Amino acid sequence: MRSLSRIAALAAAQSLAIGLAGCMSFPSFKTSPLEADPHHVQLAIVMPKDLVLKKGDVVLSLAWQPKEGAPLKGDYHLDVADGAARPDVPVRVAAGQHVRLVYFGQTDAENFRKLRLFILDRKARGQEGRGSIAVDFRSACWNGDFPADGRPLPISAYIRMAPDEAFTEVVSPTDVRKLAQQWRVASIPSCAPSS
Repeated sequence: MRSLSRIAALAAAQSLAIGLAGCMSFPSFKTSPLEADPHHVQLAIVMPKDLVLKKGDVVLSLAWQPKEGAPLKGDYHLDVADGAARPDVPVRVAAGQHVRLVYFGQTDAENFRKLRLFILDRKARGQEGRGSIAVDFRSACWNGDFPADGRPLPISAYIRMAPDEAFTEVVSPTDVRKLAQQWRVASIPSCAPSS
């Protein structure tokens, strides 16, 4: 598992250590996030079939802490692909689970690109620093009544910076009930009926 407690992450992202979240330093990636085309960045979420994610529920944060000066940080509310997918994630997808692909929308892709170019300019001018990518779940809902039997309901997340790269774990398998704890609610709320 890679988490904020196990890598040198940014103070600006330390709130992500609470609840279901993950963070990775730039050296963890074959392609640096500062060099990645945001249209090629993908997250694969392995999750229960009845858990529903929509645009904005998954947030990716790009952060850079210079040795001197204030940290730079951008939060990007990602889009969720329609339908289940089966990308090459390094984990067995169990019965009752599926995989959803999460990606940058056009506006967030452009904002991500602007921030990384700004950071690259700082680095080119000789400013040293340390960067990280973080993933957090901000909301979700459940189709029907949330299970009360206590059976495991794992969710995990994997990320890649380029299409020819393998997915890397960024959120290790964790019970979705921790989402409810993070949001300080009794359980994952039921999805509103579609009109």
